[in-house]
Amino acid sequence: MYNLGGHHPVHLDDILDGRFEVVHKLGNGGFGIVWLCRDITLGKWRAVKIMTADYSSRGVEERIFDHLRSQFTTTDLDKHHITVPLEQFWLEGPNGRHLCLVMPILGMDISNWRLTLRNVHEQMVTDTKRICRQAIEALRFLHEQGICHGDFKPGNILMKIKGIDDLSKEQLIEIMGEPELIEVETVSGVPTLYAAPEVMFRTTAPGTYSDIWSLACLIYEICAGDPLF
Repeated sequence: MYNLGGHHPVHLDDILDGRFEVVHKLGNGGFGIVWLCRDITLGKWRAVKIMTADYSSRGVEERIFDHLRSQFTTTDLDKHHITVPLEQFWLEGPNGRHLCLVMPILGMDISNWRLTLRNVHEQMVTDTKRICRQAIEALRFLHEQGICHGDFKPGNILMKIKGIDDLSKEQLIEIMGEPELIEVETVSGVPTLYAAPEVMFRTTAPGTYSDIWSLACLIYEICAGDPLF
């Protein structure tokens, strides 16, 4: 919500941190909103995730990303299908102090990718196996580092886009559609479709075991086209 401790108010064409021109909204969650921005210094497209003030103050994502970047190069992380922020900055606003994570632009999530498929064919089977394998490898890597994802779902598994920096603002708007005003709805925590029973009934906190449950639900949905539950 846009209140004290909540989201930072952003308008299209705002310039964040003196560099990032806000062009479109990419998505939102319980802890932050992601904006499509043009880095006017480097001439590249970026996704800027502005965390809520309350969540920013916890320092959770900042500590995790700092740990990964201190132990591994970007190339190493990419081999394990892990994307980390390219950089970060802070914004002061009417609702508090907000951590902003600057990410490369990624493509559609797995749910939307699955909806684009019309017929079962050899390429689809190959792509499905590859995506499932990469999801398993990414989660295994995080667990080996002692990190629980905690929100492993199709909406958080994104495809890569090639050549996006060559697109103009008009071409991107043509692909994404004109920005429109809609009410923000957020859900914190793992959706019930992917939540382990002990997490859903709050008998214990999420852990690597609940990530595995979410992974199994994810793999079934990728292969079958419908949620398991």
